[in-house]
Amino acid sequence: MMMPSLDVKSTLSIALQKSLVFAQCCVQQLCALCVYGVGFLCLILLGITAHTLLHGQHLHLTASIDGQEQMVLDLRPNTK
Repeated sequence: MMMPSLDVKSTLSIALQKSLVFAQCCVQQLCALCVYGVGFLCLILLGITAHTLLHGQHLHLTASIDGQEQMVLDLRPNTK
């Protein structure tokens, strides 16, 4: 009875292919998560803006990094 020989080269090739497919899948999932996260943050900011302006309130946001003002969001209703 002959024992089947184990082809190490093809086994390593298959393992490498499967690990590359898994890594590619992980990268795609991470990219999708980033895109959905940015979309979610945009929707939240849009909701806050709509609520602030529709209810006649005033919203002032300032973001600063190392003491330097980077971004100002100043929302107030147009009262003419």
